[in-house]
Amino acid sequence: MLGDPLGILVQGIALGFGLCCTVGPQSIFVLRQGMRGEAALRTATICSLGDLGMILAGAAGFGLVLTSFPALASAANGAGAVFVMLYGVKMLLEGWRRKSGAVCNRGAACATMTALALTLLNPQVYLEMVGLVGSIAIRFPAADRVIFAVGVMLVSPVWFYSLALGGQRLSALFGHRRALRVIDLATGAAMLGIGTAMAVAGVIPAAP
Repeated sequence: MLGDPLGILVQGIALGFGLCCTVGPQSIFVLRQGMRGEAALRTATICSLGDLGMILAGAAGFGLVLTSFPALASAANGAGAVFVMLYGVKMLLEGWRRKSGAVCNRGAACATMTALALTLLNPQVYLEMVGLVGSIAIRFPAADRVIFAVGVMLVSPVWFYSLALGGQRLSALFGHRRALRVIDLATGAAMLGIGTAMAVAGVIPAAP
């Protein structure tokens, strides 16, 4: 028996906001690119398409693989924490050493590769977009599952493009080289903090 389509869509949108509208590695990077005026819309598109593909995979049932093997999910969380922390350290070093704060000489190719790495090489994204979305979507009948997945998918492009365009609006305030260096240092510190929080969350067991 099919449920209320609007209610199911709203549930998907609510989950999408909870997953996408957070201060994560992808969000920080897209905002940074917008503030620096470096391939902002391209990075937003890459992150959005990556999320959409993973959400579809989760709704199709691939999320059961992650949820069925807690050890795999725990290992993925640990790998994601290491990945984010290493990227944070990289950004801190580049921001500290280069007065201009430039990365790859402001190349769009570098921004593209970084966005792809943060989207496809970060296991935490798979845990959330494939594992969590899939574990919830699978509870719905097939037709309702599609509506739920669409609801989740609606949020990601809105979020990432808002970050990119919002960053561009702020770019005039951060156009000075020293300010750009501060942006890179702040980005690195934020990434390092997020990675550390992920690592701590994986080590400390949840309360019964």
